[in-house]
Amino acid sequence: MLRNPMVERLSKKVQLSDIDFRTLRNFLHFLQGNRVATGSFTELCDLYEMADKYNVEDLMFVCRLRFMSFFISEEIVSLVEALACMHSDDFLLGAIKSFKNEHSDSPVLKDDGNFVVKRSTNPSLKGKRSDFDFYQ
Repeated sequence: MLRNPMVERLSKKVQLSDIDFRTLRNFLHFLQGNRVATGSFTELCDLYEMADKYNVEDLMFVCRLRFMSFFISEEIVSLVEALACMHSDDFLLGAIKSFKNEHSDSPVLKDDGNFVVKRSTNPSLKGKRSDFDFYQ
């Protein structure tokens, strides 16, 4: 692009219209020193998409690991799952599946501050009773 007779060579500028400044800055920081300093879930999603677009596997791996620290609600897990499906990321889909399996009986914090207990869908547990009595 910069070596061929194109607009970017003549103007000495490359315009990336689909990437914001923070994402580009994080991308360049990673390329320079393999560190990622995303401040929000949205920034991490944008960085993951840029890493996939430019096929930077190491950065995608770092983003995958960072996503797991945001798994605090079903909504976030669903967003990451949709992102993983959109980018055909089997590793991230596997991590989400493992997370869901591990946390199927644990309380999940909802956005309104309430906890919801997810019931296990494990077929080996169907029909089994619990001896726990909440009112004792």
